[in-house]
Amino acid sequence: MRRLANILKVNILLCDDEKENLKLNEQYVRMMNERMMVDAELYCFQDCSKELLEFLKEVSIDIAILDIKLELGNGIELAKLILERNECANIIFVTGYAQYTVQAFQVEAIGYLEKPIDPLQLQRIYRRAFMSIRGMEGEKKRKQLQIKAGARQINLKLCDIYYVEKVLKKVVIYSKYGQHEFYGSIAALEELLGDSFLRINQGTLINKSETLYVEKNKIHLKSGEELHIGRTYANRVKTELKKDTVQANNY
Repeated sequence: MRRLANILKVNILLCDDEKENLKLNEQYVRMMNERMMVDAELYCFQDCSKELLEFLKEVSIDIAILDIKLELGNGIELAKLILERNECANIIFVTGYAQYTVQAFQVEAIGYLEKPIDPLQLQRIYRRAFMSIRGMEGEKKRKQLQIKAGARQINLKLCDIYYVEKVLKKVVIYSKYGQHEFYGSIAALEELLGDSFLRINQGTLINKSETLYVEKNKIHLKSGEELHIGRTYANRVKTELKKDTVQANNY
């Protein structure tokens, strides 16, 4: 698996009032972190102590593996506290009490494991948690584009970009704040910009939300530009824009 440590640094909480179970779960997590080459801080607690509650005020948890029934406190209530601090936290419940399953999923847990834990099942859920975190980190990066134009570092919100065009060896970004040129490739920029942008010909990407209407082989943007649709891109462009229009009309 590709090294995640270069992308993410995560905080992981384990809470189980049975010392042996807590130790075993810690060993499983450390082993998976090593195997996946994950850069993680691991925090272990046996109950919902005052120390833990104070800790949660200071540290945002990314993944929590929680026993539901604790000697002091309740794992479900603990999950709610974690989600107040980080609404995107991934909660995994571990318990010997099957009747708590429904309550567990009411706080949008990504997984539920019954004791004794099946290591392979834990591994599957744990990997799913990291896929979720990696996806969210990627989305954060895509919301803003950073480019280096000459000696300047420019930060542009994606919603402020009208379209992007390849001109000779340079990429030109047309935005609410003017034009910005830099050396790069359309293919690389297409990957960075994500699904909110659409390639309409070999050298042009448009912000789909900036589309006013499509006329034959042209796209008219809200900013006033008319852009040519490449023949090999025509069907995909019309399908994508039609899909987005239908989705917008459904709200």
